[in-house]
Amino acid sequence: VSFGILNNAGSATFHNKTIFWGLEVDKLSFEASWIDEEYGYDYCGDWEDYGCDVSKNVSISAWLLSPRIGRRVDLKSSNKLSSYVDIEGYMSFPIVDIKIDTKNDDVSASDINTAENIIDDLLDFMGFKVSYGVTYEINEQISLSTSVGYNHIVADFARDGVELESTMGSTFTKFEINYSF
Repeated sequence: VSFGILNNAGSATFHNKTIFWGLEVDKLSFEASWIDEEYGYDYCGDWEDYGCDVSKNVSISAWLLSPRIGRRVDLKSSNKLSSYVDIEGYMSFPIVDIKIDTKNDDVSASDINTAENIIDDLLDFMGFKVSYGVTYEINEQISLSTSVGYNHIVADFARDGVELESTMGSTFTKFEINYSF
């Protein structure tokens, strides 16, 4: 079992001899505030020919749940050191929430729902990772691992005649503290 926590992200991974599975959870958020000059009774309290300042806020947050499954191939092993290759696949399932605070009804609930669906579609992706790692076994329960690898993401988006396809790749390094029971 290994757990990781970093700012707005976390993961849990469970291993048996050759197969591992887990869940990565990431939170993305965006907040904005602005002031508009508005005219009329609804905004200022009294009808005025001059405007008054009205504060407006928007908050967009998304949780990305990425279940994954993979296979570990053990390579060389000597005393407390062992090396391995990991191959894993994953999919992302976003949960999107938009909150808008304005004094008027500029944005309807259906507009917010449409925006949430578009963001949900944009954050829906799948990918795979391949990595080479080394583990140092401190004792029977605790070990340290480090790895270097390649992450490849595939995503597509299609809505109202707009079609986007994306493939992205990146390298990564990872350090883990593992607990076995």
